[in-house]
Amino acid sequence: MTPLAIILVLFSAVCHAGWNYLSHGFRRPLVAMWLMTGTGLLLYLPVFIFTSRSLVLTPILAILILISGLTKSGYYITLATTYRYADLSMGYPLSRTGIVLIPIWAYLFLGERISALAGVAIIVILAGIYLVNVRATDPSAHSGDRHRGRLGLWAALATALLISVYSVIDKRAMDAPQLGPINFLFAMFVPTWLGITPYVLATNRWAEIKQEISGKMGKLVLMALFDFTGYGAVLAAMELSKVSYILALRQTSVVLGAIMGATLLGEKHGISRVAGAVIIFLGAFLVSISK
Repeated sequence: MTPLAIILVLFSAVCHAGWNYLSHGFRRPLVAMWLMTGTGLLLYLPVFIFTSRSLVLTPILAILILISGLTKSGYYITLATTYRYADLSMGYPLSRTGIVLIPIWAYLFLGERISALAGVAIIVILAGIYLVNVRATDPSAHSGDRHRGRLGLWAALATALLISVYSVIDKRAMDAPQLGPINFLFAMFVPTWLGITPYVLATNRWAEIKQEISGKMGKLVLMALFDFTGYGAVLAAMELSKVSYILALRQTSVVLGAIMGATLLGEKHGISRVAGAVIIFLGAFLVSISK
């Protein structure tokens, strides 16, 4: 990876952990993510109008944009479900374990080569998952906590699967020279927001949505800036390096998320979850150095 790609990915990791942390200040995480995405589209509309002059949208690119956007809709839904049942220090690291699947998808659809070292990485990441998922595996925990922990686990792993899918799609789209990160970012988030909208409106009353907006507009704007700018940095890095390397380095965010949950939110099992997050990052690093 080039120094620029490394800087872009690390910046993205901080942004991603940041908006996930801020989302815990909302009673309804999915409503917050829906509002965040809509706010981001409004904020970045002028930039898109300026850059879209060079956009050449082929049928293949249109399909990739649509599939990526709808996959991200599912990602936000499963991530919000994760945060209903799991703490940040548990749910966030687990949701980022899709790195295990990235080399497989990259091999099947992008022609990138992988080695046996990826098998070692999978074992390491599974060990990290076990440590992070303390509440679901601790026999001394209350049965209700164990049940919520299992629900949080499965929602987080579903999130990880969706991340692995849309990451490979996005890499394929960024290989098109006529697209560019900003154009793809905006165009992709349109079907993302539209895909979330029916679910949000069907499961929340307007009074509940207004309650989430009340007094929190500044936080929503900050979340939108973190989300859009952070992922834009990842897309730019995808033009410079392999997707498996980028997604591996971006897993530094799992350590940040676990530390934020343990320290800023005072969540339980902080030491074991931070340790598990570090192990997940080490597994991701093994993926990144595999040839």
